[in-house]
Amino acid sequence: SGVSFPALPQAWPLNESSLPAPSSRTEITGWATLLGRSFLALGGAFLIRALTDGRILPGGLGVALGIAFAATWILFAHRAAARGAALNAGFHAVVAALIAYPLVLESTTRLGVMSTSVAALTLIGFTGLLLMASWRDQLGWLAWVGVLSCLVTTVVLLRATPGRTEFIGVLLVLAAGTFFWLGERWPALRWAPAVILDLAVLRAVTTATPPVLVSSLALAGLSLAVVLRRTALVRRPVEPFEAIQTVVGLVIGVAGALEASRDAGSGTSAVAAGVLAVSLLTIAFAGWVVPRRGNRDLDFLFYAALSLALLSSGVALLTGGALRSVLWSVLAVAAVLLGRRRHSVSLWSLATLLALGGAFGSGLVTGAVSPGSVTVLGLILAAYLVTLPPLQPSPSPPSTWMVSRLPAAVLLFLGSAGVAVLFLYLARGLTDDLARLAAARTGVAVVIALALALVRRRLEQPELTWIAWLALGLGGVELLLVELPNGRASTLLFSFVVFGAGLILVPRLAPPGRDFLSAGRPR
Repeated sequence: SGVSFPALPQAWPLNESSLPAPSSRTEITGWATLLGRSFLALGGAFLIRALTDGRILPGGLGVALGIAFAATWILFAHRAAARGAALNAGFHAVVAALIAYPLVLESTTRLGVMSTSVAALTLIGFTGLLLMASWRDQLGWLAWVGVLSCLVTTVVLLRATPGRTEFIGVLLVLAAGTFFWLGERWPALRWAPAVILDLAVLRAVTTATPPVLVSSLALAGLSLAVVLRRTALVRRPVEPFEAIQTVVGLVIGVAGALEASRDAGSGTSAVAAGVLAVSLLTIAFAGWVVPRRGNRDLDFLFYAALSLALLSSGVALLTGGALRSVLWSVLAVAAVLLGRRRHSVSLWSLATLLALGGAFGSGLVTGAVSPGSVTVLGLILAAYLVTLPPLQPSPSPPSTWMVSRLPAAVLLFLGSAGVAVLFLYLARGLTDDLARLAAARTGVAVVIALALALVRRRLEQPELTWIAWLALGLGGVELLLVELPNGRASTLLFSFVVFGAGLILVPRLAPPGRDFLSAGRPR
């Protein structure tokens, strides 16, 4: 008790900065130790393989021991990561993957000791262990190892075995795990399972491989749940992954449902009902959920466009002929109304597609006049009138404002073409003379051009000038290429006088430089 100890040095305990840096020889020794330990682990796996091949162990027991041996190395990897030895954990995890996935592949294909159902469950269980370890220890690379190894093994088993149902189920479970769990921490991890799952289900649909309906509906439901959950529960804006996967998943899902209904000999009513139900759900998100989440313009655009596309698809499945065209035109008016609130270019472009479908479906473009085509024409003109903004300065840049009027120009062109069809239909009812009908076509083109030019003097809309000059140009082409070679002197006199007057009046009423060449907002 009387012995006195010397005082500790001032640098005690030693700081990390005072410790000598490890030499290159120490680093090489550490790598060699880890590699040696990994080879010993692989040797243990091959010992189990040799005992199984030598009939000392039954095939099923040998495979079970091999999987358990690989799972043990996942535990070692987790313990190493908990101690901060990330490199050591990496070697353990890679060894576990090198043992388990080839073992499942070989046991299912070459050895035949594992059924497809057991192989699928083994893949799900072992990959789940790897992913749980990666999540708990925050090892993103380990999650990539588990996901990619499972994907490669599953794709090989899909091609080598008849168990398509089981292994598509593995892809669905893996995709769900990355979509709703791992993707929150590592967003890029979601793309690989999504792409492989989409391709696998699409191949099943195109080759009529059963079960088309189950896998297709599961993919569609999973893809829709991804974006709805993000908006409603996570309350984050929709990202490109959610938007792309939702659209692709729904398209493949509807295609698979249609293929299944065709094989069963039933109609498309059930598929159309499902599509309309999903469209109502997306409409609810666009009109009620998204506005409560703050400034989510892109989310509103996504849900609004998706709902309109689903509605138009449901209409196409349930109806046909004139009724389909009329309903598409009604949806075009709805798209224009939605576009007045925000994202006019995108939603009005969708409206032009619906209007084009209605015009072609009703026969309006081809010159057919019927109650359905007249109704479609009225709806297209109504859709264009909805695009007319109030006469006030636009807050957007001039170039953006000019581009935003391009969809409106398409609607105006369709409406003008429909009006011309009606006039020519009435002209054919009055005369059958081809020369007079040709003169009537030229006259109608000039009258439409003059009417649009007159309206342009009151409304500051550049598409009025664009379509006026387009109508005048089409009238000139018809005069020179059709009427001049085949017309008579009297009809040519009328046509040249009318067209010449149009060439004089239209530039005075709607100067082309104001809306074609000027970069500023028209005045």
